[in-house]
Amino acid sequence: MDVSTSAAAHKGERTTVQDPAKALIPVFEIAAKHIWQGKPEELKEATEAFEQLQPQCASPASMTTEGATATMPSGYKITCTNVPGVGTGDATTYGQLLQIRPA
Repeated sequence: MDVSTSAAAHKGERTTVQDPAKALIPVFEIAAKHIWQGKPEELKEATEAFEQLQPQCASPASMTTEGATATMPSGYKITCTNVPGVGTGDATTYGQLLQIRPA
């Protein structure tokens, strides 16, 4: 499953590269509850793996093509990749991609 978040700022507003990473928290919670519905052990594993991964999602580690990754004991891989800021006109947009896949 691939999901993405973005944060945009227009003239007079402020956003940072960390904003999309913060938005991944509710996105992950919704996706994880859907993926591991009826599997509380795996949901707990996923939540713990994401909590460990979360600080790396806004760090330089996530700004590589591989992104930052955490592997769950049950074999799933959670990866976050930071999309560089894009400026158009008076707006700047930062993005973040979250992938949840079997390892």
